Amino acid sequence: MAVIRLYRRFYRIGISEGIESYSLINPTSLSAAVYLKNTSILIETVSAITKESDGVYFADLNPGLYSYDNTYDLKWTVEYLFETPVKTLTTSFKLNPINIAAGEIFVEIENQALEYEVNDTQIIEVIIL
Repeated sequence: MAVIRLYRRFYRIGISEGIESYSLINPTSLSAAVYLKNTSILIETVSAITKESDGVYFADLNPGLYSYDNTYDLKWTVEYLFETPVKTLTTSFKLNPINIAAGEIFVEIENQALEYEVNDTQIIEVIIL
């Protein structure tokens, strides 16, 4: 796992003649932190929040802090306009491992052929000296 990136859109909802319209806006203040779901156990304070385009932001998380066993809450702390109440918006997420089917793998290193097999019950480690 190399990257965990979570996106969030921030928008204003307008109503005209009973029809809703959504306009993307940029908050005046934005921060985020990740907690174990439904707890106050802090996993990470997000250090990198990036504006991708107007109203669209993403948080890059440290993949070394997360496991497949848990569900997490990314809590965005947002101030839409100066001196307005701060809102907390939650994005829940869980990682899903990628399963690799058992079978043969062929690897060639510096013109030397190396063959090994991975199956469901055993991992075979090959060390090349």
